[in-house]
Amino acid sequence: KQQQQQDWHSSSSSSSNGAAAGRTWVGFSFNTGLGDAELKFYEFAEDGRLAGPPQPYQLPGVSVAMIHDIAVTPDYYVVVAGPVNFDAAKFATQYLTSRCSIAECLVYDPSQTTKVHLVPRPQGAAAGTAAYIMDAPPMFTFHHVNAFTTVAPSSSNGNSSRRTQQLVLDTVAWDEVAFENNQYNLTPAYYSGGARSHLRRLVFNLDPPNPAPPSPNSRSSSRAGSSHSTGRLVG
Repeated sequence: KQQQQQDWHSSSSSSSNGAAAGRTWVGFSFNTGLGDAELKFYEFAEDGRLAGPPQPYQLPGVSVAMIHDIAVTPDYYVVVAGPVNFDAAKFATQYLTSRCSIAECLVYDPSQTTKVHLVPRPQGAAAGTAAYIMDAPPMFTFHHVNAFTTVAPSSSNGNSSRRTQQLVLDTVAWDEVAFENNQYNLTPAYYSGGARSHLRRLVFNLDPPNPAPPSPNSRSSSRAGSSHSTGRLVG
């Protein structure tokens, strides 16, 4: 398996940017191979000690992915898995003969949807429930800007009204990406109509409020549930 780099975020019980006292530093590691892809989330207290055991999460139905960054809210780790496939033929004929990098064996497929995984944090309000898996338009992300939860405007139905919780994700995304691009083969044409990054906002309805609890015999402490919502691209 290939170990991806760790990334670090700070959060608190009242703010996703670590502005309040009692901050928790959140990191993750990512393993991907030909059989599965798994993340592990780590939470550290301000004194540098682990606040609890690492939280593993296996991406369901995914054998290869590139997860470079996550977002964090008080209740969820937010993981964006773009539509990336593994080119096994290129791996066997070029990577193993040192004619390409491992990244060049990844192929972006805009015909597929992006999957956004909302993984419950162990001390958050959603602890003990399964992860949401949300559909989003095809995109590829390296870094995110912010994530937070809010409440949708009230909607009435007869004499009853219900307020839906939402998760908002701001991210920097590519509508297309080619992993073979590098400083040796780029031309000015790349900057005119080519793959470019854009600021995007996705809004997800957290409805039902929490998916079903994970299976007791699950191999991961955070287990994915079925898809519940489709993200709206609003910016």
